[in-house]
Amino acid sequence: MVRQSRHPGRRPPEWWVYERNLPIPDIDTPECAVLFEMGELSGAELAALVIEWRRYYDQIQEYPYYTLGPGSILEGDAACAAQYQWAGIPPEYIKKWDAQRAAAIRRIMGKP
Repeated sequence: MVRQSRHPGRRPPEWWVYERNLPIPDIDTPECAVLFEMGELSGAELAALVIEWRRYYDQIQEYPYYTLGPGSILEGDAACAAQYQWAGIPPEYIKKWDAQRAAAIRRIMGKP
């Protein structure tokens, strides 16, 4: 039985084909997002991914620009959405972190 690769959120091609009888996710679909939706991430693996996802989330909040290629740069909300999709961050984590961020901003601004 093929388990998981040494990289959190990834599986070897054989796992997809022989154990799950599924196509290997294409290059534009992060494996971690598919595995999360399938409920295939172990506790330790998910914990490692949450740390990675949070790093990508915080990074795009601080510098909201995402490069699609030479001369093609997204800004603001579009950049955030592209980064989240690229990193495979599940929507429930984005909502949670957005709420935490909004609450922190309200506290800093002195608003309830």
